[in-house]
Amino acid sequence: MRAAPVGLKLVGSMQSHISEYFENPKLQQIMQYTLVFLGGSPENTPALYNIMSHVDFNLGVYYPVAVGDGVTPGAALRAGNDAAAATDGGATAGEASVTDAAGGSATRDATTDATSHGDALADAAAEGGIGLVVDAIVAMAQELGVEFETGREVTEVTRRKEGFLVADGSGAERHPDRVVVNADYAHAEQRLLPEHERQYDADYWNDRTYAPSAYLLYLGVEGDVPELAHHALVLPDDWDPHFEQIFDRPGWPDEPAYYLCVPSKTDDSVAPEGHSNLFVLVPLAPGLEDSDLQRERYRERILADVAEHTGVDLRDRIVVEEEFCVSDFVERYNATAGTALGLAHTLRQTSLLRPNNRSSAVDGLYFTGSFTTPGIGVPMCLISGEHTANALLRDAT
Repeated sequence: MRAAPVGLKLVGSMQSHISEYFENPKLQQIMQYTLVFLGGSPENTPALYNIMSHVDFNLGVYYPVAVGDGVTPGAALRAGNDAAAATDGGATAGEASVTDAAGGSATRDATTDATSHGDALADAAAEGGIGLVVDAIVAMAQELGVEFETGREVTEVTRRKEGFLVADGSGAERHPDRVVVNADYAHAEQRLLPEHERQYDADYWNDRTYAPSAYLLYLGVEGDVPELAHHALVLPDDWDPHFEQIFDRPGWPDEPAYYLCVPSKTDDSVAPEGHSNLFVLVPLAPGLEDSDLQRERYRERILADVAEHTGVDLRDRIVVEEEFCVSDFVERYNATAGTALGLAHTLRQTSLLRPNNRSSAVDGLYFTGSFTTPGIGVPMCLISGEHTANALLRDAT
């Protein structure tokens, strides 16, 4: 029997691709968890996205820090992939224990992985963190004459005979020649644009596969957490039920796979002396109900799970905490169904099959961000911005 062509393998599932190279279930999980930050599961994400493992393991993980007295566009980066392992007592006989190129150890219930994506969800302090990337972009834009107006929610975008009408809730109006939308694409089309200026109807958006939402628990705790590295993954032996409760039968995961980030391991500025700064990210089904009672119950569930599987009991050490969940993504970002990321990278939502950067219905209207090409993640959203800017410049000349 002849081997399948490489092209066919790349459009097959990540699960089938990874299983050709790794037999150990825990190693398969380590190689596939990046998919969560692409909004997919091992079964619904094409194998071509395995390139993300190359980025994590071979190119490495970096943490932004300020240069000199302030933020500069050339902000320095330093590695944030410390090698301390978060384990439940270490690997036992017959169970895998490996050290990857980034220095992270992988064990049975909790694994340390060199993945940078979770940093984008951490609160950035003045001296370090992903917020510095935002500050650097803002600084460069302002040097080029860009003016920012924050705290205003756009409520209408309409094409006029010349230019556009852009309105916000205060009644103020602006009339630009061209408009670039980086809000949730589905929200923009269904809520901001008049029906005759939309590219896609409600059935299209209802038929999309949305990336997970998340339960986020931000914690400031007394003391150090020596058992944890900057990045850690806590993975159940069988994680299929968690993915099923995201994509197939939505519900709060009974046996969650989740990400732990401790930025104070790398950056002393994010926590007072004698304290640690960390957060937990649990992927959830978009659209999931998240009442105060459900959140409180899940908070207790997750803190108990962290104690059981990492050996770190945080419950009596918490001095400050904050939650963020499905309804918060809707209220703060107008995120469709509370997705934290946008459209999942399924086969039919990959590359040119994603919504357009340039509107096909309205001249001068453009879209950028995680719904368009190339897709989800801070790097890919920046590339999307570049694609959109180039399209706008070509159209303007």
